[in-house]
Amino acid sequence: MLVTGPVTFTGTGIKTISVGFQPTWARFVVVSKTSSQSFAHTSLGESDGSFQWVASTFHDSTGGLSANSNSKVVSHYERVGGTITEVLAASFDSFTATAVKVNVTIGNGAYQVYLTCGN
Repeated sequence: MLVTGPVTFTGTGIKTISVGFQPTWARFVVVSKTSSQSFAHTSLGESDGSFQWVASTFHDSTGGLSANSNSKVVSHYERVGGTITEVLAASFDSFTATAVKVNVTIGNGAYQVYLTCGN
């Protein structure tokens, strides 16, 4: 099992996260912005190469949201202009001999993504 340090998903498209071996499963956790914050939020997603899912929560002093999806491994929310908005999203793409690949559909370098994977 390997746990990466924080990686960021900036821009959109395929992102390759090198891990040094061919994984058979991966878990993605987003727990904080790279700067300070005054709300609670988390995103936990997984893939085994053929199935993917994510559970997300966001709560601040004016309300919250909980969401689930089986088409993404990262789905992260924040309040933007008074509306709770998805600000970071990615779906599983593939495992390679040395990496995990995701398709970033909403990039946002302000969030840290931690990857745990194994074989």
